[in-house]
Amino acid sequence: MYIVTILFFTAIIVLLVMMVNYFHRTRQELKERNEQLSTALTMAEESDRMRTEFVRSISHEIRTPLNAINGFNELLNNPDIALNDEERKDLLARIKENMDAITNIIDEMLHMANQTSNSYNMNTTSIYCNQFLSPLIYNHREKVSGSVELLYKSKLINRDTIYTDPDGLRKIIDQLMNNAIKFTQRGFIELACEYSEDKHWVLISVTDTGRGVTEEQREKIFTPFHKADSFQQGIGLGLSISKKIAQRLGGDLMLDTDYTEGARFVLKIPANTQQDI
Repeated sequence: MYIVTILFFTAIIVLLVMMVNYFHRTRQELKERNEQLSTALTMAEESDRMRTEFVRSISHEIRTPLNAINGFNELLNNPDIALNDEERKDLLARIKENMDAITNIIDEMLHMANQTSNSYNMNTTSIYCNQFLSPLIYNHREKVSGSVELLYKSKLINRDTIYTDPDGLRKIIDQLMNNAIKFTQRGFIELACEYSEDKHWVLISVTDTGRGVTEEQREKIFTPFHKADSFQQGIGLGLSISKKIAQRLGGDLMLDTDYTEGARFVLKIPANTQQDI
């Protein structure tokens, strides 16, 4: 009887320990599931917020140029308003400018769709770095005021090449240049090119003397639909798209937080590494 009693109580203790472990494990699993549900809820709320912000932003950005186009068109077709050739030319130029703004918005959305699609392929080829980059900055010279100087500096020699997608690279540079032009009223905008210290990367930077990026904005600067200035034209996709393209190119796009005289964005891409991207 003594042995039976000991075995009985031992079995009860073992059972209790197993039950405690079971309830502990169950409680831990419930806690993890609650955390997962909380995270999923937060992500869903953020997704809903971003969708709402996207619709609001798109509506505003498209409505503004459409209203302008409608107004200019009414002026052109109003028989009671006498316009000379110069005034008509100016109105037509303004209509084209607003049409271009709408086209840019659509292009940004298409680029975002392409960059998030696994079926999107880069067309890579070998290009001469200086020969390709130097004209890009001067293509924007008509957009800057006389108080802003455009500069191109390179530490690469003219025969140095990179193996990349020209269209993707051009898209990134143009986006960085357009951003710099938006926020730079005086000083300079510089496009520069050099090798990294280990020679594994080509570093392409766009530096300006504009308003810069605040600490609060730094963490969100590459977030889709984020705009540093809500009054500036655009839907906040440019930098997000550019970063995705950079990653497709095998590199990355970064903000240089050490530069404080304005803003500097640095694109790094593999240095003449011929590979499938």
